[in-house]
Amino acid sequence: MSFSNSQSKTDPHGMRISMKIDVVCSNVQHEPMTGFEFMQRTTLPPGGDALLTVACPPTHPHLTGVDQRHPAGVSIVDFYPEPHSFTVAYQNDDFMAENWAELWATCSA
Repeated sequence: MSFSNSQSKTDPHGMRISMKIDVVCSNVQHEPMTGFEFMQRTTLPPGGDALLTVACPPTHPHLTGVDQRHPAGVSIVDFYPEPHSFTVAYQNDDFMAENWAELWATCSA
């Protein structure tokens, strides 16, 4: 699987991140996996901004939950809900200290 990533909404060049998921098989029967939870985290420089996107993989294409986490010094500037992904634009309101932001998404089959 691969995901697109851009650490800043002003950066026109996103970075492609490859992810490897190992599936361990056994002879014990299990319920089929109904969902995945994905998280993307970034640090924001003083006064900086970030654009985080979490996209569902083809095996679990339905976006069923989103949680935007950040400390008090970070604001949500905008958000872009799509059928299979969710993007949030964050702004670090603190011009003296670095801060962080996280975007969690739940994807279901």
